[in-house]
Amino acid sequence: MPHECDHTYVKSSKVNFHLRTLGACVLSLADQSVKLNTRKSLALLAYLALTPTNSESRIRLAGLLWGESPEDKARTSLRQVVAQLSDLKTPSGQPLILADRHEIRLNIGSLSVDVIEAMDELSRGIVPESFLAMHHFEDAFLSPIENIDHSFAAWLHQKRAALRNEFVRKLSTILARAASPEEM
Repeated sequence: MPHECDHTYVKSSKVNFHLRTLGACVLSLADQSVKLNTRKSLALLAYLALTPTNSESRIRLAGLLWGESPEDKARTSLRQVVAQLSDLKTPSGQPLILADRHEIRLNIGSLSVDVIEAMDELSRGIVPESFLAMHHFEDAFLSPIENIDHSFAAWLHQKRAALRNEFVRKLSTILARAASPEEM
């Protein structure tokens, strides 16, 4: 059964935005930091990047990021975040997100994410330097924005556990291959 965080990102010249989720949370475009109005913008991008479909309903996102706010205020706040993110385009004009009345979708071809790239490296048998530099990489995952809402914190707790489990599974595979007599 595939794991939730199993994503394959194809490196291409079309990928211009990069989302750093380990340690500091930063969105960048062509190595320049992109200023976002709220931390919830980063949370929305990270959530969409790490969901299997890279999309979610507006209702679910409003509850996830503004669960402690009245519904009308949550919808208004989500609209403001979506408006800002919808304005972000790659140099070739590709939007970062696509939104309609009911759903918000990440344009996955315009974004790379550090933790997903690191997991892809593990799948290829390479232990990422970003993981070696941290004792508990999963605790660093989205740490600057973990307290934006109780619902988001609950999702983040589950996502960190899934990342930790996937890391252990992939690292065990690497170690088993290294210890295998056929590999020597």
